[in-house]
Amino acid sequence: MQVYSGTYPTLDGSPLDYFTGGALWILSAICLLNGLARTENFREMAFWLMGSAALSVLAIDEFIGMHETTEVVAGDDDHIKVLLWAVTPILLFLIHRAMNAPRKIAWIFTVGWLLHSAYLTLDVGDGDYFALPFALATLQWAEDICELLFVSTYLFAFMLMTAKTLQTNAICDPIFDSAPDMARN
Repeated sequence: MQVYSGTYPTLDGSPLDYFTGGALWILSAICLLNGLARTENFREMAFWLMGSAALSVLAIDEFIGMHETTEVVAGDDDHIKVLLWAVTPILLFLIHRAMNAPRKIAWIFTVGWLLHSAYLTLDVGDGDYFALPFALATLQWAEDICELLFVSTYLFAFMLMTAKTLQTNAICDPIFDSAPDMARN
């Protein structure tokens, strides 16, 4: 869709920006639902609600490009991306442990982080930190493809993890028990 739009992928408002922002909103909603389902444990609830808030900020940033304004203050807008990349494995580990997720989901998180690493390498390899031996347009397209892939992979892992939790835990039993029985109606 990006190719057919005629919009360059690095421009604000490109279809890729909208997809990534939408995926981040979905991730934020998943974290919000996980937090609201854990009202009996304040620490877990707070962890998920803070995650939801952080992903909401990232989604807003994806739509309006707030991190681009940090270039004036920090000298480069990639410093925030490097910090986020460095913190991501710790957060993914904590999420994996908190949800008691299966090993397969941990592998999907790992693939997502490797794609995230490829994205960051391409992003900072355009001369900001070092220069990769490719044309700038090629780097930008590859960067955007990696961004699409890593966000999609994280989204897939979160959806699987949440589905597994809802399937195996009794978190939703009160919700389903209070719903009207459709078979009787």
